Amino acid sequence: MNKTLKIVQYTLVVLTLISFLIRLINSNEQVKFWTNITIFVLIICLFIITLIIGKIKGKEHR
Repeated sequence: MNKTLKIVQYTLVVLTLISFLIRLINSNEQVKFWTNITIFVLIICLFIITLIIGKIKGKEHR
């Protein structure tokens, strides 16, 4: 379970970086709008997964 979450976490980081690069390279306004939304959603997902991993680690130490 924990390894799966780590893999998902790293995948989200990579996707966020790719979205950010697309945003830097492409000057189209519509593309910027959608990459902004994508980056925002990916960061929220990362935050949630980090919290879940933290809770699992907290339970393992008890």
